[in-house]
Amino acid sequence: MPKLEGWAYYVEQTGPGVAEWKRAQALRPDKEVQVALDKALADKKEEESYKENESSHFKLRYSGAAAPALARDVLRTLERHFSRLNPS
Repeated sequence: MPKLEGWAYYVEQTGPGVAEWKRAQALRPDKEVQVALDKALADKKEEESYKENESSHFKLRYSGAAAPALARDVLRTLERHFSRLNPS
């Protein structure tokens, strides 16, 4: 079942998905799993450069090449809209 577990984990986190697909490949090599593993490894490498900012209700992950000021503006906008939709 590591093949299916890889997909389940990958939806939430790249790392555990990669581990399960590597395990699946060790048990029974599969072309579909190898394609998924290759993509997940590329995604994991990309995610390593991500930065993260948080507000009260949101967590924003973005490319490290993006301007931090833009990330703060996005979070402020999200919080403003959240407040309008959920008045206290």
